[in-house]
Amino acid sequence: MEINAPKDNPFSGTPPLFVVEMRWGQQPVRLTAWRCCDIPTDGPITSVHIVAWYEGRVLVVKDRKGGYGFPGGRLESGETREQALAREVHEEANAHLTPGYALFAALRIECTKRLPNRAYPHPFTYMTLYAGEVRALEPLTRDPAGIVQSRALFSPDDCRRFLLPHDRTLLHEAVTTLTARLPDPEAPPDATGLAEVIPFPEQSLPEPTREPALARVNAARLRAFALSEAEQTRSLRVGTMRRKAV
Repeated sequence: MEINAPKDNPFSGTPPLFVVEMRWGQQPVRLTAWRCCDIPTDGPITSVHIVAWYEGRVLVVKDRKGGYGFPGGRLESGETREQALAREVHEEANAHLTPGYALFAALRIECTKRLPNRAYPHPFTYMTLYAGEVRALEPLTRDPAGIVQSRALFSPDDCRRFLLPHDRTLLHEAVTTLTARLPDPEAPPDATGLAEVIPFPEQSLPEPTREPALARVNAARLRAFALSEAEQTRSLRVGTMRRKAV
């Protein structure tokens, strides 16, 4: 049985960043991404991910099938988005985030076919994506879920070689968001330049504590991760991509 696409769309009239159709295990899904600075309210947020830099490189995790992606995962019962992101980033990459990270995109997840013996309580859900910094890395331990096998810090060349096209599009949007919100060199020292930030949970902050968000981000280094104009054109021309998911 096919599932119809949702009719009420808060992003109506806004071109998506991409539309990707793939399989998550046996489940066919359609992923549609939009840039945003507000949490969508027409469907539940079920997962959170972050594009985060550490010492000039992007933090990624490698799954058991050999694919690379940005750390994050599903919200557990009773968790806030902030708590889930802190937990998932630590479980998958043993990383701690710098306080204050910016929402830059929402990814709508639609199951395009109903499979037997599975519950579908919502016609679609959302993944929200953030951009920010890693404050500290600890020695890597085993992912409790058994999905992540290792972590890596990617250079711009690594991103071009190993990330999927739609993840590179998300990376480009994260760069755009952060460079637009970098502190003004002429502003007072306590100004971060971040208009839309999610505060890191107070109880989750290990010592040493708070630095201004994006304190160590360098604009020139960030722009090295952005898509070139030619790559942006190719990305838009792809339209709908299909692949078998990990």
